[in-house]
Amino acid sequence: MKMDFLPILKNMPGHLYWKDVQGIYLGCNKRLARAAGFAREQDIMGKTDFDLPWQQQAATIQANEQQVIRSGIGVVQEEKRKIADGSELVFLTNIVPMYDENQKITGLIGMALDITEYKNSEKDLDKKIQASQRQDHEKTQLLVSVSHELRTPLVGILSMLRAFDKLLLPLQAQEYLQDIKISTEHMLSLTHDLLDNAKMAEGKMQLLKSPFHLRELLLQIHAMMLHHARLKSLQLIYEIKDEVPSLVVGDERAIKQILINLMSNAIKFTLQGEVLLQVSLVKKSPQGVEIALSVRDTGVGIPEDKQVAIFDRFAHADPLLAREQGGSGLGLSLCQQYLVLMGGHITVKSEVGYGSQFTCVIPFSLPSDEKMNMAEEAAVSVPVGEEVPRNFVKPHFLSAQAEQLIRVLLVEDNLIIQKAHTLLLQEMGCWVDVVDRGELALSRISQGENYDMIFMDIGLPGITGIEVVKQIREWELMQMRFSLPIIAMTAYLNAEEHERCLDAGMDAVITKPIQMNELRCVIMSFLPPQQHVH
Repeated sequence: MKMDFLPILKNMPGHLYWKDVQGIYLGCNKRLARAAGFAREQDIMGKTDFDLPWQQQAATIQANEQQVIRSGIGVVQEEKRKIADGSELVFLTNIVPMYDENQKITGLIGMALDITEYKNSEKDLDKKIQASQRQDHEKTQLLVSVSHELRTPLVGILSMLRAFDKLLLPLQAQEYLQDIKISTEHMLSLTHDLLDNAKMAEGKMQLLKSPFHLRELLLQIHAMMLHHARLKSLQLIYEIKDEVPSLVVGDERAIKQILINLMSNAIKFTLQGEVLLQVSLVKKSPQGVEIALSVRDTGVGIPEDKQVAIFDRFAHADPLLAREQGGSGLGLSLCQQYLVLMGGHITVKSEVGYGSQFTCVIPFSLPSDEKMNMAEEAAVSVPVGEEVPRNFVKPHFLSAQAEQLIRVLLVEDNLIIQKAHTLLLQEMGCWVDVVDRGELALSRISQGENYDMIFMDIGLPGITGIEVVKQIREWELMQMRFSLPIIAMTAYLNAEEHERCLDAGMDAVITKPIQMNELRCVIMSFLPPQQHVH
């Protein structure tokens, strides 16, 4: 039985055509004929694409078709064609070679499907996605801006509260001040959570890897959480195995945020009993160590069906209890994201009515001998509750004589933080000159004022601290002066911020509010041994 396929081909839904090897049309179906402006299919015979409404695209079409004829390999591609009614359509075109009985290529067959509506929908979807991304970015920027604005007064409060440490106050007043300090530190931690969450949402979060004292950090966190636990008559137990190294390389602030979040949650959702922080060594190798940080409580517990969802942003195992106890719902989500960036992981074991245990397994590098010596030298008798020293670089030796006061230029625009930091520096035996703008700092230096070191806030109005330091370094180079030690001060330190400061020419970076022990370590690292402060 012989079948005639030509009527089927001519009535196919797409634009069907066939040509010879020179690109001359041998035939087409009705749809293509109408698009070309012809009443009959045979009117297209003998024409090329240069004779049709889409003549502007003809050269591209011809080049693609000639490639098929030369290679013998079909192609599928998108093409734009202007048709007889003046509209420009997008086609998905499939072109294959056409052979004779001797397998010689005699031309080609093409099928073009109109995908204009689909492409327009795709464009509309892209526009909506871009608009949504812009809105998300604007929300993130607002969150970052609010977090920055909140941090400054909180740092000011903490800085001034430390001024009370030297005063003899009644016991009740000391307790009130301790309550204010704990609450302010909690708010500062929340602002860091908000800022980190915003950075992670945009994929901009980077961790800072530097040597730090893990044991000292754990003692700080235990001391910070102890007051919260006592307010609820809970036992706060701290256990660290002997084999856990004291010095490790990692992001100290991220570890601190993880433990504060886990321990705050444990205390928050435990009505009676205890909260236990356990630290143990999981694995040791030449490349470093894996350490398990475990927080266990005797609290309300988490239902099994909620133990995965609690790591989602703004999630709560029990929304009613969360409203009573407070909390942003960001803590566990951030913990998990921190750990992913570190190459670690977190697990949870929990039973309703018996409590929960969260365990973080985190890989750390071990510091080199040189970095270990620097960190050990900086580790001078850290009192519980004080910050430990960060990673300092580029030690300088100054020309000041031992009997002279240490001359410090403090560049800080916030009046409260100015006052608090001036008190700290004076207590360290420093003569302090204070300016509130970068322009004034540049003026002091260019006019020949002699300082032993500069403490520079990086978030100054007008010329930023980063720009000020760049200009100071350029001036020193032009004047053939020795580089003056410049210490950056920031309320929020991450890898990106740290790198920006060092790239600009700063010698060290410390976090506000400045702790007495940390300040002592910074000053000692930039003074000759005979002038060390004790």
